[in-house]
Amino acid sequence: MKRETTRDYACTLTVREDAFLTLENGGRCGGIVLFAHNRRIVCSNTLEDRLNQLFECALPQIRKGLFPNLV
Repeated sequence: MKRETTRDYACTLTVREDAFLTLENGGRCGGIVLFAHNRRIVCSNTLEDRLNQLFECALPQIRKGLFPNLV
């Protein structure tokens, strides 16, 4: 980031050992959820989120395979 913005950034990483992923927030298959700026920025990198992202990207190909005459 310094190379692109010519600005220094300070970063502090804290691992919360008292709060784990639950079934409601993607803890079924594991992964990690990163929070920044008092939880205003959330980056969820759980296996479920990644699979959902792949599914969304594959939808046009799935539709084309199922309904070739409509595309």
